[in-house]
Amino acid sequence: ETMWLSGSDMPQITLRRDLEFMQTHPVVYTALEYYKSGISNAEFWGGPDNANPTNEQGKPISLNPKVAQFVLATVEKFWQRGVPLLQESGYPYGWAPGEHMYDDKDGLMTWSHLKGFHPNDSFILTENNQPVGIRIKNIRDTRERLGGTVDLWFASDNIPAKAAWYPHRPRFNQFYGRSQLL
Repeated sequence: ETMWLSGSDMPQITLRRDLEFMQTHPVVYTALEYYKSGISNAEFWGGPDNANPTNEQGKPISLNPKVAQFVLATVEKFWQRGVPLLQESGYPYGWAPGEHMYDDKDGLMTWSHLKGFHPNDSFILTENNQPVGIRIKNIRDTRERLGGTVDLWFASDNIPAKAAWYPHRPRFNQFYGRSQLL
């Protein structure tokens, strides 16, 4: 605090430590939960039907009913299992890392859930100033020791993404967002 009062910049580590303390305060916690609830009533559809503006149902997700059902089921599952996890660390810290997990359902690869990591244990990997993946630090090995790292990659060509990255309220095309608490 003396560094803050002296007029110089406050060290980033102090701000990150304060985020943990802030989340335990009942008023801050309640306000953050209220902020998270703003997207709870989302509906999924294919978008507005420009050919028929009076169609309140909008365009179908796909003309193939099996594809439409698969896409809708995947989006709803992500909304229920993935979005809350991204909100949990993305809103307070400004970014949220995760790992997409998949299942085999009737011979099709389907999205299962998202595995989350602490924002301070992650950073984005770039190539030619474009995000290509994330690095997760402090991974436990089989003997429960900390210290390892793992790189997860975003989707490319026909390969699905293992990396999930959510920047909350990013500015100026940055890869990291801003904390809702600050």
